[in-house]
Amino acid sequence: MAVFINCIGDRSAALREVYRVLKPGGLLVSLNGFVTREALAALPEHAQQELLDKYPEAFDNLYEDTVLAGFQKMDSVVQGVWYTGEDDSGIADLARKLGVNVPFTEYVRFCEK
Repeated sequence: MAVFINCIGDRSAALREVYRVLKPGGLLVSLNGFVTREALAALPEHAQQELLDKYPEAFDNLYEDTVLAGFQKMDSVVQGVWYTGEDDSGIADLARKLGVNVPFTEYVRFCEK
């Protein structure tokens, strides 16, 4: 199982490396969380811009990167939603400073090589 929610660096490169070392027919199970376009659009414009500038990876669900890495069969299962108001992270600190509570959709993705 891979966890991309706290991956620092190039997450696309990490997905490509997982694909490279996975045996044919192997299964990648990954956990991630991201802010949907709808949730982003519901935030005040100043908060949207600052969050996007400082945490662009928080708004990427990695679907396209997973396809580009080579994975063919994918199934994503939404596990729920968590909010920055309940979290102790850099993005949560910034959200509190901006006066917003940002929802993250958390999912598990199953990808077959």
